[in-house]
Amino acid sequence: MLDVLNFLKKKEKPAEIKHLVISIKGIIEWAKKNEKPLEEVFLRRNKLILDLVNLIIEKDIPIFTIYILSESTYLKSKEPDNLIQTTKAQTQSQNQPMTQAQIQAQKPEYQIKAFEAGEETDNKEKEEYGENEENEEYEENEYTQLTESLTEFFNKLANEEIIHNKKVKISVLGKWYGLPGMVVESIKSVIDKTKDYDSFFLNFCVNYDGQEEIIDAFKLIIRSVEGENINEYLVNKNLIKENVYSSYFIPPDIIIETGIDHKYSGVLLWDSVNAKIFFIEKLFPDIDKDDVEKILQNK
Repeated sequence: MLDVLNFLKKKEKPAEIKHLVISIKGIIEWAKKNEKPLEEVFLRRNKLILDLVNLIIEKDIPIFTIYILSESTYLKSKEPDNLIQTTKAQTQSQNQPMTQAQIQAQKPEYQIKAFEAGEETDNKEKEEYGENEENEEYEENEYTQLTESLTEFFNKLANEEIIHNKKVKISVLGKWYGLPGMVVESIKSVIDKTKDYDSFFLNFCVNYDGQEEIIDAFKLIIRSVEGENINEYLVNKNLIKENVYSSYFIPPDIIIETGIDHKYSGVLLWDSVNAKIFFIEKLFPDIDKDDVEKILQNK
């Protein structure tokens, strides 16, 4: 956070809004509602994100965070029945515990409900099994297109002129390292290509959950306490802030939630205490930068 604060102090005229957050909701829902292929909707999403980045730079807002993918959107790893045994075997062979990062890095698996064959299996169960199998295949197809779209998006973003001309530093928050390798590599690339920039800060929350962010912060603090690196009585709000994913950034001034559910997504949950929250009651593909600009003007 110190680097960002030093950057803000150097600005001749500090921006009124220093950190804007927007949560993307309704991509899949919009595709189904409008009977559009997912590929087309993801391209629409990507263009809108770039439009918003241009708007943020135009408004001279130094920090912009986009909640692009929830951890619960297909991507939250489902632990197979044998994961415990597998973990124990690896622990014994390596003589050290398996880290949370290693567990999260397991490729998400879709568990298909199985029915025991036999005389007691009736036609209804068979129909339910077939429906579940179709749903799993449909979700796996969505998952594949979703991860491919993220890879394409970050690869393209790494070469966008505005990112380099305006020296926009890109960071990714969340458990993105648990996604397929092609996504991870595209994220690493865009982070590396912008690591020395400091005029604007663009953050993406990917495979992210606000509550998990706080839990992970507490895990780090507990390890420090157990290792006697810090005293438990020194645990306070500032220490927690130092251990959340967004530790380097000041809290948001404004959080914009999209979607028709009128619910807070939990993005940057620890830092959201004093933020103003605005709702745009549209699915994300239906909004445009004018919707966001109106909020910025009437904050």
